[in-house]
Amino acid sequence: RQISYSQLFMLTRCYAQNLRQYKLDRGAVVLLMMPLSLEFFAAMLAVNSLGLVAMVVDPSSGLKSLLDAVSMVKPALIVVGKNLLLKGAARLLSLASGIKLSALPQWPVINAQFESNQAEVNAPDFIIDVEPSAAALITFTSGTTGRAKAIARSHDFLHKQALVLQDSLALGQSRVAFSTLPIFTLAFLSYGTTTIFGQSKLTKDSLQMAVSAIEKFEPDTILASPRFVQNLSASVMASNKTFDSVHKIYVGGAPVFASALTTIQQAFGSARIISVYGSTEAEPVAHLEIDCANLKQAISQARLGSGICQGKPCQSVQLLILPRDWQEH
Repeated sequence: RQISYSQLFMLTRCYAQNLRQYKLDRGAVVLLMMPLSLEFFAAMLAVNSLGLVAMVVDPSSGLKSLLDAVSMVKPALIVVGKNLLLKGAARLLSLASGIKLSALPQWPVINAQFESNQAEVNAPDFIIDVEPSAAALITFTSGTTGRAKAIARSHDFLHKQALVLQDSLALGQSRVAFSTLPIFTLAFLSYGTTTIFGQSKLTKDSLQMAVSAIEKFEPDTILASPRFVQNLSASVMASNKTFDSVHKIYVGGAPVFASALTTIQQAFGSARIISVYGSTEAEPVAHLEIDCANLKQAISQARLGSGICQGKPCQSVQLLILPRDWQEH
C-alpha cells in the first residue's frame, strides 16, 4: 500500500476528528494497540496533534507486560485498528480496566473521502499548540533490569533527535529509505523522505516482501536491526540479486556482531555500512562506519571476547562513563 504526504495529512486529520469526540484533557495518554502500518503512524500523529500522548507497547512482549504497562501509566483511551488479535486483546483490556475503546477506520475508507474533497488538505485546523517539554510518546523497555520501564519522549526531544540524526548520520539526504524501526521512520517522515516501512518479522514471506520492495522502489538507504539486515542479506544472496541503488545501510537497535557485518558486506558490497549505537533514552549515542580494517578488528575482538567497538560519540551527545563504584562517591 502507498500513501502520499497529502493523503497522510488527510488520514491524520480524520483520526484527530474521531478522537475529539472523547473530549480528552490535554496530556491524556492514548494506548495505540495497532500493528505498525500506515494507520499506526497516522494515529500517532493525530494523537500528538491534539496535545495527547501516544503510548505504545510491543505486542510480542506478552500479556503481562501489557497489563504492567497499563497499570503503570493508566491510559485514558485505547485505539485499535483492523488486527483481530489486537482488537480482541483491547476489548478484554477495556472491559477489565474500564478504559474507553476506539476503533479507527482504515485507509481505503478515508481515501475515498479524500478523492472526493482534496481541497480540505490545506486546513490544519486540528493541530493544537503544546509546550515543547510536553510528553509526546511513551514506550517501554526492560533494558538490563528485566523489569518494564516507561520511557517518555517529549515533542522537543523527538524534534531534536531528528536534527541530531540528520547532523550525525545525514539521514535527511536520503531520497528513498527502507526502515523497520518506528522512531527512525518518524524522523524520515519529518524530512519529507519517501519511506518504505517494512515489517521487522523474520519469516520467509516478510523477508521476501522486503526484497521485492527494495527491488521495486530502489531505496538508497536501509535502516533496520542487525538481525533483520543479516537475514535480509542472506535472502538477497540466495536470490542472486544485486541492489546497486542501496548506498548506505544503518544497523542498530541491538548489538551489531562481526558475523552480521560480514554477511551484510557480502550481500551489499558497494554500500556503506554504518553501525549505530544508542540507548532507549538517547538515540544515537555513537556510530561507526565499517570498512575492511575495522571489520577485521571486530572479528578479532569477537574471538577474544573484547566487546564491540561502537565508534566515537556523536558531537550532539554529552556522554559520561561512570566508574563501577559511582554510588559510593
